[in-house]
Amino acid sequence: MKAPMKRPRGFKNVNALIIGLGLPRSTRERVARLSVNTQVIDRLVIERNKAGLTQAGLAKRMGCTQSRISKLEDSVDTELTLGEIDTYCTALGLEAEMSLVG
Repeated sequence: MKAPMKRPRGFKNVNALIIGLGLPRSTRERVARLSVNTQVIDRLVIERNKAGLTQAGLAKRMGCTQSRISKLEDSVDTELTLGEIDTYCTALGLEAEMSLVG
């Protein structure tokens, strides 16, 4: 029987953890791609938590189900619509802004 892996401590972020554990480059690249694809969602979840709301609490404010919030938070940024982002932010008392830089 394989001994359970000890929980690593002292890593600044996920990338540092992956490098520190000596995981293959392919794993590091996959994590990097996933991280880029969830920056907006990650920020929304952070803001929800800062507001002290559960998914159920936010769902009530948005007029949807907790399951819908869970699916939204488990998706990737490219699956979000601007309307969903706006509704989520409005429910938190925030205003969404978008910038196009050329």
